[in-house]
Amino acid sequence: MAPMASDNTRRSYSYLVCGTPRTGSTLLCELLRATGVAGKPESYFRSPDVATYAASWGLSRGADGALDFGQYVAAAITAGSTNNGVFGARVMWGTMDELVSGLRQVQQVPEGSALDALTRAFGPLRFIFLSRHDVVAQAVSWAMAERTGYWQDDDAVVDYNTLEFPLDDIRRIVTTIQDHNHAWQEWFHSLDISAHEVSYENLVADARSVVTAVFDHLDLDLPTGHVFTHGTQSQANQVKAKWVARYRLIENGEWKPPPGQGPG
Repeated sequence: MAPMASDNTRRSYSYLVCGTPRTGSTLLCELLRATGVAGKPESYFRSPDVATYAASWGLSRGADGALDFGQYVAAAITAGSTNNGVFGARVMWGTMDELVSGLRQVQQVPEGSALDALTRAFGPLRFIFLSRHDVVAQAVSWAMAERTGYWQDDDAVVDYNTLEFPLDDIRRIVTTIQDHNHAWQEWFHSLDISAHEVSYENLVADARSVVTAVFDHLDLDLPTGHVFTHGTQSQANQVKAKWVARYRLIENGEWKPPPGQGPG
């Protein structure tokens, strides 16, 4: 990858925040966006969100109701860029294949690597890989979000004590997280990409240090006097902690349910 200037003057390059759900990506993207010089990363290419973004950007549709993906990508770059020309976006593993496939159709270049397609669309790219050391806690958070429909909102709006323990869902999600993390690592390796790694645990413990390291990776300088604030709510609660402990006991064969109650 081409070297980038170390100041915040006008330049044109991009970065992708890569990972899996419930790793703090919303928090990281909010912190980066708040600096005013690190793009405006959002999940612009997540299929369920495309129609909403397209409508907000005033994009027209063809006679068949389809969006012009090339126009959509151009609009996303405009929306996701700060005034210094830096573009940021968030991409989960399940989105990457769809994104690359769409870019190849627009570019009409079916050959070449996924990185070639991405670079043609977004310019020189850097990558941030976000993961969570405690995969069980991540899976429990993911399962609870699926059950309630609340992915970012304050926990107080839901009575979590009424939820049944979703053993099979947590097992499924643990496997999905492991598979997707492995897929990301293999993808980076296959394309000789040196992604900057961020852990959820470090992010919530010391956001300033994490964002500073991300800026170093992007060859950006934090604005002088920048104050780190965010509105993302913590998703931790007592029910989640109980589910994590219960899942670990079950998987270790140590769970002793009350009479008449199964493992789930």
